[in-house]
Amino acid sequence: MTNYEPPVFYLKVNIAFAFSFRTLQKWVYIGEAMSYGAGIVCTKVASTNLGLTENYHNFEDAIGCGTFLMSLSELQEREKFVKLTEITEESKRKYEQFVKTYNKEKLTAELLRGVE
Repeated sequence: MTNYEPPVFYLKVNIAFAFSFRTLQKWVYIGEAMSYGAGIVCTKVASTNLGLTENYHNFEDAIGCGTFLMSLSELQEREKFVKLTEITEESKRKYEQFVKTYNKEKLTAELLRGVE
């Protein structure tokens, strides 16, 4: 894809993966992915301040995330579908909660605070 079009991009992904880094780009990436309904698998550092609490949002490192993602590939198709749906639905719920919690000004301030 030469031109980045978020709706098109996120329609093509099942899971958005973010590991341990603290930058504005990380929060924008995860927030953007959640806003388009992509499921999130990440480390606990990457999920800071986003209200993501499931085990697949709280890995210690990228290796834990990768191991989890590889375990999904070993599931039978039906089990895989159920798990991916669960992750995606949780992401949608958490995004809705996040938007209700933060107005634009408060959200911008929170994102910028994470960069400092």
